[in-house]
Amino acid sequence: MKIKLTESQLESIVKRTIKEQDDNLNNTSTSSDEKVDTFVDYMFKRVKELMGKKSPDENGESSDDDTDSSSSSYGSPSNFKKMTELVIDKLEGGYYNPNWHYKSAMGRSGETMFGIDRKHGGSLNTSSAGIEFWNEIDKNKNKRVWKHYFRGGNLEQRLKDLVSKIMEPHFDNLFQKYLTPKSQSIVKKSDGLLFHFIYASWNGSGFFQKFANAFNDAVDDGVTSIPELKKVAIQSRRNSGVSGSVSKIENIMNNLS
Repeated sequence: MKIKLTESQLESIVKRTIKEQDDNLNNTSTSSDEKVDTFVDYMFKRVKELMGKKSPDENGESSDDDTDSSSSSYGSPSNFKKMTELVIDKLEGGYYNPNWHYKSAMGRSGETMFGIDRKHGGSLNTSSAGIEFWNEIDKNKNKRVWKHYFRGGNLEQRLKDLVSKIMEPHFDNLFQKYLTPKSQSIVKKSDGLLFHFIYASWNGSGFFQKFANAFNDAVDDGVTSIPELKKVAIQSRRNSGVSGSVSKIENIMNNLS
């Protein structure tokens, strides 16, 4: 079958590939056409590596069985979406607007929906999904209906889908950057551990790295049991600056595989 990519997966692959190849191509004496050919060859190689597919034959078909599988960090887009919605439903609040809800305890937070902060979200807001996310909110919000914690009404599922697209490449980048290959393979086997690290991507790269370091150290010390590694994950969060919901997170993780 032909290689299948979600929009966010393709965006993530292209960004990483351009970054990897740009310096190499610019420092060579090859012609423009040769550079393009080199980039295309490399791009296809990276797509195969990241998607876990074999090379297509001359008709563009793969020699694999006709299954739509993925080798991305979260196992499959549908599983990532499921974990993302769990984060939103159980941990992240609804809408907050500092101009409308200034009496709340949200402090210096910017306009926020499902944990996506318009003021402090950085590149999450400038991705194609991030731009669409805030455009949808701007077209529909109004002070009378969009109270604090409002979840979007008929727009809720659409916004959840966009949050999944926003967070997918962000999580995948952190996952590949901070977890060792052995740790990655273990996390992929457990929805509970996957949930832990997906929520860590909401907390930010610094917290993700701290949680990953604790996890990697435990794996390096020979801990491979999923229940024991869940305890390591919970303890690292309990010792962090984002421990407020740790009991709820522990309960969610233990109710997942």
